[in-house]
Amino acid sequence: MARGRYEKGQAPRSISSPLEEALAGYREAINRAPNDIVARNGLASVLLEMGRVDEALAAYEEINRRFPADVVGYMGRAETLRAKGQLNDAVAAYQSIVEQFPNQVVAYNGLAQTFIELGQPDEALRQFEATIIRFPADNVARNGRAELLRQLGRLDVAKPPPSAEAIPGPERRAVQFGGRIDGPIDLAAVSSPGDHLEIDSGRREDYIEIREKAAVLNSFGTNRLANLHAPVSRFLKLPEDIAQVRARIFWSRTNSLRIALEGHEQARTTSSEPDERKLEASVAGALKDLVETINVFVVGDPSLMDLDAARPGPQEIAEARDEVQTLAPMLNEAVTNEEIATEQAREVLGEQVNNAHNPAESLHERQASDFSQKTIRNFVGELLRRAYAPVRALAKSETAFAWKGVREGAYRAVGAGLLTGAVTELTGVTNFHESLMRFVARHAETLAIYVMKAFQNPTLIEIINWIARLAS
Repeated sequence: MARGRYEKGQAPRSISSPLEEALAGYREAINRAPNDIVARNGLASVLLEMGRVDEALAAYEEINRRFPADVVGYMGRAETLRAKGQLNDAVAAYQSIVEQFPNQVVAYNGLAQTFIELGQPDEALRQFEATIIRFPADNVARNGRAELLRQLGRLDVAKPPPSAEAIPGPERRAVQFGGRIDGPIDLAAVSSPGDHLEIDSGRREDYIEIREKAAVLNSFGTNRLANLHAPVSRFLKLPEDIAQVRARIFWSRTNSLRIALEGHEQARTTSSEPDERKLEASVAGALKDLVETINVFVVGDPSLMDLDAARPGPQEIAEARDEVQTLAPMLNEAVTNEEIATEQAREVLGEQVNNAHNPAESLHERQASDFSQKTIRNFVGELLRRAYAPVRALAKSETAFAWKGVREGAYRAVGAGLLTGAVTELTGVTNFHESLMRFVARHAETLAIYVMKAFQNPTLIEIINWIARLAS
């Protein structure tokens, strides 16, 4: 059983004259005004400071009865229960405060500290991380989490890493990622289910026609195309051979052209002021012809029709934007770091990050935001799967000696100080990409917040922490 701060039968500390005077002053104030909530909380606080915890608890419980909306009294009672060593009761008290006063950050941190005192560091870590998500500016939770992780880093590993099955599989209606397990993240193979276009002789000709019309549009030049230049150029980067075209990327890039046409039509009919969405008549005509041809092409392909069928609502769009904003520091590095992703994967990822910030006013814009959210989730899932592979390899070959070496950092002498050499030495596993592990470790805090928003799965935070412990 946990020991309280004041043991049963322990004499209170020597009482200073100022505390006695404060106690007398609060009592006099209460006698004059029994409903003086400040005086009652002051009295209970002084009793607790003097070590008279039973009296302090009784005083706080009287406050709770008299003033059921006073959060200070509830917090004082929870703190007093911790002081008495009644830690399970303190947990219940803090949980009640969090439910009744959801913006009381001190209660969230008190709950985490109580879990530490109960010897439940995993629960404490989850609580600190939940607090950081709800109160991003709260440094108490951040420091508490950092200190707890530091302490955990000194312990032998008593609990094995969780199964990699907790990492979510790829979302169907989005770009999927893959590639060599020992290299940077790449796009999944064209042969992936649902990611190849329907092909027959007629559709080959239709695809060629679409590319020709896109090339005509591109011939207007950068200045005349203005904001349309980027989506047209991206579309023309698709393979010339329809058999090599990924259906999901085709849909995303053609959807950007639809959005451009919608924007032009809206600017032309509703705005008399200069609007960057408005195109020259000849450019708009070429774009309209291209989009109409694309729309006919989509109808003949089940994979593209499935993507067109998405109907995300306002709440889903808000969640998509929030997720991308949370992950922004990591994504900004990912789209420029060739060790993390191939050129193709980085281009697609950057495109989807941009799409997540569109106005989401039309159906096609909402579909683009939804698609980008799911694509970024797929990227994170692939990243965690790759970075976690060495941790699971160590767990499968685990001996107390092996883990002790990893935990104490003695392995760093292996392989010229490289983590790769350490894992290979201990497990024989060579097919993993060390840069991905270190990338996850650098962005561990951001990722922890993101996975709770995107997947609501605390096990993913454990996985991120395991990667960070091994790679840091």
